[in-house]
Amino acid sequence: MKRTLWSIRQNLDIEAELIVQTRKWPVARNRLAALKWFHGDVVIFMDDDVLLPPFFASKMIASLSGLKDAGVVSAVMTNPDGSRQNDMFCEPHQTIQGIPPGTCFCYSKKRVRARFDDKYLASQWEDTDFMVQVLKQGLQTYATGSVHIIHDNNWTGHTNDTWETNRQRFARKWPEWSA
Repeated sequence: MKRTLWSIRQNLDIEAELIVQTRKWPVARNRLAALKWFHGDVVIFMDDDVLLPPFFASKMIASLSGLKDAGVVSAVMTNPDGSRQNDMFCEPHQTIQGIPPGTCFCYSKKRVRARFDDKYLASQWEDTDFMVQVLKQGLQTYATGSVHIIHDNNWTGHTNDTWETNRQRFARKWPEWSA
């Protein structure tokens, strides 16, 4: 968490309200609690194991504003060695459509009606659930190549059992998306 907060302080280029939720709750519950304190419209959520590039906030917000059908815009995730971390990878001049992970993403509370489902355990699948809600609302989800973050993935609050329990919850809730 200290590295992420340092990274925010070094690279935040807009006036922002910073809310840090430090309770040892599942991710969805922490995000719901943080939203109760947040007064603005555009939310940028990030996990506590990311390092951010310069101008990350203004670039993410510009992407969100520039894509009229966007519900969510996510950063591209890389490993500490610079390699790609998942399939939602694109170059700095590109934006791609898909279901991005929730490690670092932004959305407008005025535009998006999705709500984090706090029945998911620890982490994993709660953000995918959120993204599917956005898609069901008729909006799109994107990753923007203008923001590449380093995702250190150093917090393992989930086990194989909680991952599987969450996957099963997601499959029951969204059978058409579970494949």
